[in-house]
Amino acid sequence: MAENKKPISQTDVAFRLFELITDLSLEEQVAMLEELEKKQARHTRRHKRRETSLTVYYATHDRAYRDTIQNISPTGVFIETREPFNVGQEILLNFTPSRNADPIKVRGKVVRITDEGIGVKFVRPVRKDRAS
Repeated sequence: MAENKKPISQTDVAFRLFELITDLSLEEQVAMLEELEKKQARHTRRHKRRETSLTVYYATHDRAYRDTIQNISPTGVFIETREPFNVGQEILLNFTPSRNADPIKVRGKVVRITDEGIGVKFVRPVRKDRAS
């Protein structure tokens, strides 16, 4: 015999989720939160990101770095780094997107900081006739 399922209300869903989450350890709750935030970020991005592993050379006004781009889109990159940065900090990036491509030089601004690295939004390309 088929079981008749009663529609569940939004309040019932929220209450049940709350019960399930509070039964988790703090470590499990943090992991779930991070996963949900990643899911939400994927739905709010205007451009799809492509996973990659590109070497990037980048610099602030007083220091140069070499790290790895984890993902890239037409509007920015995520750089894996343990170096300290600030949101709003401007950097100059230089990377080669593929083996036969010309290097890309672009100015960027740090827009997100995580334990794994920094999200950088491209601001404008660097003109070849001058370095600014």
